[in-house]
Amino acid sequence: MQQSTFWEFVWKSAEAVPGALLGAFAGAGFAMWFASIERRKSLQLSTTQNLVDDLMSPSFLPHRIALGKLNEEFLADSENGDLINRFAEGFWYPGGKNEYTGAEPYEGLTLHEHFEAALGWVKRAAQAKRSNLLNEEDFAYVLRDAFSWLDAVFYPVAQSVILQTEQYKQSGNNPQAFSWVDDLNLVRSIFRSYPARKVS
Repeated sequence: MQQSTFWEFVWKSAEAVPGALLGAFAGAGFAMWFASIERRKSLQLSTTQNLVDDLMSPSFLPHRIALGKLNEEFLADSENGDLINRFAEGFWYPGGKNEYTGAEPYEGLTLHEHFEAALGWVKRAAQAKRSNLLNEEDFAYVLRDAFSWLDAVFYPVAQSVILQTEQYKQSGNNPQAFSWVDDLNLVRSIFRSYPARKVS
């Protein structure tokens, strides 16, 4: 009788072990999953904040002012649009022969160089979106106005680059170095996905 009770105990214990292990593994897996979500949220928060801080920083201000000056030049030439096309020639390879770099330097850089520096921020923002490292709603809410000023210059130049590279392709050539256009479209899509919040 005692022997039978002993083996029953052993058998029941053996049956209980897999269930206990399964519960332990499930608990550990849930904890790891939850921790990964928290890490992702933390990375999204820090990446978004860094992009906001960079765009609104005093060191970026000269680029924003320079692009504002460039936009004024574009508007002054809006009847024929030749200035935009000439400026766009410098933002793909091999580009054109009549590239326009701006009327005069600002803070030691040409308007072309200021535009290129601002594109560096666009590329970082696009990469953050691709990597799912943005809190897109907060990004769109905080930066909508600031980005719209930059986009007033980015967008027409990008459109001109698209036309120029398409014409270059049609002539049997292979244009390069204009992936920034896709990056810009990706960043612009964030603002389309999250319209401006209504102020109550």
